[in-house]
Amino acid sequence: MEKRTSFRESNFTTNAENEKLYIEGYFMKYDSETNLFGDVYEEIDKRSVEKSLKENDIRGLWNHDHNLVLGRTGNNTLTLRSDDVGLYGRIEVNQDDPQAMGAYARIKRGDVAGCSFVFYPVKEELVERSEG
Repeated sequence: MEKRTSFRESNFTTNAENEKLYIEGYFMKYDSETNLFGDVYEEIDKRSVEKSLKENDIRGLWNHDHNLVLGRTGNNTLTLRSDDVGLYGRIEVNQDDPQAMGAYARIKRGDVAGCSFVFYPVKEELVERSEG
Protein backbone atom coordinates (compact mmCIF):
# COMPACT_ATOMS: atom_id res chain seq x y z
CA MET A 1 0.00 0.00 0.00
CA GLU A 2 1.25 3.42 -0.93
CA LYS A 3 0.62 6.28 1.50
CA ARG A 4 -1.42 9.08 -0.04
CA THR A 5 -2.30 12.62 0.98
CA SER A 6 -5.43 14.43 -0.14
CA PHE A 7 -6.35 18.10 0.38
CA ARG A 8 -9.98 19.09 0.75
CA GLU A 9 -11.72 22.42 0.99
CA SER A 10 -13.64 22.50 4.25
CA ASN A 11 -15.61 24.96 6.29
CA PHE A 12 -14.17 24.46 9.73
CA THR A 13 -15.66 26.46 12.55
CA THR A 14 -14.44 27.47 15.95
CA ASN A 15 -16.60 27.75 19.01
CA ALA A 16 -16.44 27.99 22.77
CA GLU A 17 -18.52 26.00 25.24
CA ASN A 18 -18.13 25.94 29.02
CA GLU A 19 -14.71 27.62 28.83
CA LYS A 20 -13.46 25.05 26.29
CA LEU A 21 -12.51 25.86 22.70
CA TYR A 22 -13.29 23.63 19.73
CA ILE A 23 -12.36 23.29 16.08
CA GLU A 24 -14.85 21.29 14.07
CA GLY A 25 -15.97 20.45 10.57
CA TYR A 26 -15.82 17.83 7.85
CA PHE A 27 -12.35 16.39 7.40
CA MET A 28 -13.54 14.66 4.25
CA LYS A 29 -16.74 14.48 2.24
CA TYR A 30 -17.89 11.28 0.60
CA ASP A 31 -18.90 10.67 -2.99
CA SER A 32 -17.59 14.06 -4.06
CA GLU A 33 -14.89 14.41 -6.69
CA THR A 34 -11.74 16.31 -5.81
CA ASN A 35 -9.27 17.33 -8.48
CA LEU A 36 -5.85 16.07 -7.43
CA PHE A 37 -3.95 17.35 -10.48
CA GLY A 38 -4.52 17.70 -14.22
CA ASP A 39 -7.29 15.33 -15.26
CA VAL A 40 -6.96 13.13 -12.17
CA TYR A 41 -9.81 13.13 -9.66
CA GLU A 42 -10.43 11.24 -6.47
CA GLU A 43 -13.63 10.24 -4.72
CA ILE A 44 -13.82 8.77 -1.22
CA ASP A 45 -16.38 6.08 -0.40
CA LYS A 46 -18.12 6.17 2.98
CA ARG A 47 -17.08 2.58 3.71
CA SER A 48 -13.41 3.57 3.52
CA VAL A 49 -13.23 4.84 7.11
CA GLU A 50 -15.33 2.27 9.00
CA LYS A 51 -12.52 -0.06 10.06
CA SER A 52 -10.11 2.73 10.95
CA LEU A 53 -12.66 4.50 13.14
CA LYS A 54 -13.22 1.28 15.10
CA GLU A 55 -9.61 0.12 15.42
CA ASN A 56 -7.25 3.09 15.44
CA ASP A 57 -6.18 5.89 17.75
CA ILE A 58 -6.51 8.63 15.15
CA ARG A 59 -4.63 11.89 15.54
CA GLY A 60 -5.54 15.34 14.32
CA LEU A 61 -2.22 16.92 13.34
CA TRP A 62 -1.34 20.45 12.32
CA ASN A 63 0.30 20.37 8.89
CA HIS A 64 1.01 16.61 9.14
CA ASP A 65 3.52 17.28 11.93
CA HIS A 66 3.49 14.45 14.46
CA ASN A 67 4.94 16.89 16.99
CA LEU A 68 1.87 19.13 16.68
CA VAL A 69 -1.00 16.91 17.80
CA LEU A 70 -4.18 18.96 18.14
CA GLY A 71 -6.23 16.02 19.40
CA ARG A 72 -6.58 12.26 19.31
CA THR A 73 -9.41 9.80 19.53
CA GLY A 74 -7.59 7.69 22.15
CA ASN A 75 -8.05 10.34 24.84
CA ASN A 76 -11.27 11.86 23.43
CA THR A 77 -9.72 15.21 22.52
CA LEU A 78 -10.66 14.38 18.93
CA THR A 79 -14.07 12.91 18.22
CA LEU A 80 -14.96 11.62 14.77
CA ARG A 81 -18.25 10.50 13.31
CA SER A 82 -19.13 9.25 9.88
CA ASP A 83 -22.48 10.30 8.40
CA ASP A 84 -24.01 10.48 4.94
CA VAL A 85 -22.04 13.66 4.12
CA GLY A 86 -18.58 12.65 5.29
CA LEU A 87 -16.21 12.30 8.21
CA TYR A 88 -16.99 14.99 10.79
CA GLY A 89 -14.47 15.82 13.48
CA ARG A 90 -14.36 17.92 16.60
CA ILE A 91 -11.11 18.81 18.35
CA GLU A 92 -10.96 20.16 21.89
CA VAL A 93 -8.21 22.79 21.72
CA ASN A 94 -5.47 22.62 24.35
CA GLN A 95 -5.48 26.20 25.60
CA ASP A 96 -2.11 25.65 27.31
CA ASP A 97 -0.47 24.93 23.94
CA PRO A 98 0.48 28.10 22.02
CA GLN A 99 0.66 26.20 18.72
CA ALA A 100 -2.85 24.81 19.18
CA MET A 101 -4.10 28.29 20.01
CA GLY A 102 -2.37 29.56 16.86
CA ALA A 103 -4.22 26.93 14.80
CA TYR A 104 -7.49 27.92 16.46
CA ALA A 105 -6.84 31.61 15.70
CA ARG A 106 -6.00 30.90 12.03
CA ILE A 107 -9.19 28.90 11.56
CA LYS A 108 -11.30 31.44 13.44
CA ARG A 109 -10.01 34.29 11.25
CA GLY A 110 -10.62 32.29 8.07
CA ASP A 111 -6.97 31.91 7.05
CA VAL A 112 -7.31 28.12 6.85
CA ALA A 113 -9.71 27.01 4.13
CA GLY A 114 -9.37 23.26 4.35
CA CYS A 115 -7.48 20.29 5.55
CA SER A 116 -5.62 17.32 4.24
CA PHE A 117 -5.54 13.76 5.43
CA VAL A 118 -3.22 10.84 4.99
CA PHE A 119 -4.48 7.39 4.19
CA TYR A 120 -3.38 4.02 2.90
CA PRO A 121 -5.78 2.85 0.19
CA VAL A 122 -6.54 -0.85 0.42
CA LYS A 123 -8.81 -0.90 -2.63
CA GLU A 124 -8.82 1.43 -5.60
CA GLU A 125 -10.77 1.61 -8.81
CA LEU A 126 -9.49 3.47 -11.84
CA VAL A 127 -12.08 4.81 -14.25
CA GLU A 128 -10.94 6.38 -17.53
CA ARG A 129 -13.53 8.73 -18.98
CA SER A 130 -14.02 9.58 -22.61
CA GLU A 131 -13.66 13.32 -21.83
CA GLY A 132 -10.38 12.74 -20.02
